[in-house]
Amino acid sequence: MHGRRTKFAQGYYPIQNKEKYIGNRDVVRYMSSWELEIHRFLDLSPSILQWGSEEIAIEYYDPVRRRVRKYYPDYWVKYKDKKGNIITEVWEVKPSNQVTFPSKRGKRKIQQLQEAATYVTNRAKWKAALKYCKQRGWKFRIITEKQLFTK
Repeated sequence: MHGRRTKFAQGYYPIQNKEKYIGNRDVVRYMSSWELEIHRFLDLSPSILQWGSEEIAIEYYDPVRRRVRKYYPDYWVKYKDKKGNIITEVWEVKPSNQVTFPSKRGKRKIQQLQEAATYVTNRAKWKAALKYCKQRGWKFRIITEKQLFTK
């Protein structure tokens, strides 16, 4: 039996600035080319003080599965902004088509239902993340390809 092939870039990122990374520095996975690009930015940027990938767990109520689950946001980041302020944020990386309610146009019913369920689950995660961050004085940011590939 052959292993499943994926069209996404996946692997382990070799951290260069180990003192900046929180968590296990030996197994820092990336699940897409977007995440690989962000890993490199966080690792190499002098404004980034600390960062971690999927290092915090946030409980949320999943309205699709009707139970409490844990959400592991893509990134926890502490950085110094242009004014010298220390900012802490939680980042989630998502395709822009998962950030807005999905279109029904040209899709089969099962695909419409799957996309709607993903959207509803994501919204529940992000609501819990906003609350979690607000309690700690942090910010929550959703990053799509529109932010990643804008110069």
